[in-house]
This record gives sequence, structure tokens and C-alpha cells, in this order.
Amino acid sequence: MHASHIHDAAPDKYLLTVSMLRLSIGQRSIQGMNSLSAGMKCIKAGMNERKTG
Repeated sequence: MHASHIHDAAPDKYLLTVSMLRLSIGQRSIQGMNSLSAGMKCIKAGMNERKTG
């Protein structure tokens, strides 16, 4: 009852907060994927160096 009252009082603020959170999480996951792929490239390069060297 109390929670629904708060939700009804400020739905815009709640939705804005949720969308902001989702946006920040999305940006973080994109950055994480980029750094992960960069790390994989480094690992592969290191393995190739070991094979040839």
C-alpha cells in the first residue's frame, strides 16, 4: 500500500531513474565487451609470440 502510493506520487521520477540506470548499465557492458575483446586480442597475440618465439 505504502510503496504503491509512492509509485503513484512520482512515476516520472521512478521511470527516469530506471531508464538512467539501464543506460549506465548498457554503457558499462559495452565498455566491458570492448575491453574484453581487447584483452582477448592481447592474449592471442601473446600465444602467437610464444609459438613462433
